[in-house]
Amino acid sequence: MKTRIFKNISICLIFFTSILGACSIGFLGCSVNTHSSVKHYTGEDWFDEGAKYLRNDYYTEAFQRFKKSADQGYPGGYFAVGLFYYEGAEPVSKNYATAVAYFKRASNSGWEGANAYLARCYWNGEGVNTDRTRAKDYARRAGDEGRELLSQMYRIEQAERENESSEFWEAFWGNFAIGFLDGFIRGLSE
Repeated sequence: MKTRIFKNISICLIFFTSILGACSIGFLGCSVNTHSSVKHYTGEDWFDEGAKYLRNDYYTEAFQRFKKSADQGYPGGYFAVGLFYYEGAEPVSKNYATAVAYFKRASNSGWEGANAYLARCYWNGEGVNTDRTRAKDYARRAGDEGRELLSQMYRIEQAERENESSEFWEAFWGNFAIGFLDGFIRGLSE
């Protein structure tokens, strides 16, 4: 009789550990925290995950990961979320004021690319009041991109003083945005 009880207990334990093993690897819809396979994602990890989704045109998934990155204080996450709002990219609507808030966080955290977008926002009054002095200040902070941007700003002011068309400015921003975003995405893939 005792052997039969021990045999039944052994069978139950084997069955129970099999169920736990299945749960720990995701079978049966169970969730057992084994602490061995749990990865703590940093803001940079979420940013890298977002970049992978973005490269494959999964915008909603990319945005979710960039947002988690930003929520953890990663400068690239702030910048990426700002770009989504600036462009009105899926899954969010265009919102310049929100974009500016994220760009400022990125800039204050040392993400140079955000300064170029802040320069543009202040120059054009997108999400903020037009302030050309501040726009030039942000352009100066934007590193290599900023030198080109600042040069263009001075040329535009000169053209305006000479009453030339603002078509030059519109063409510049179109080319700048395309080149900048292309470089940003290429940088993510490296």
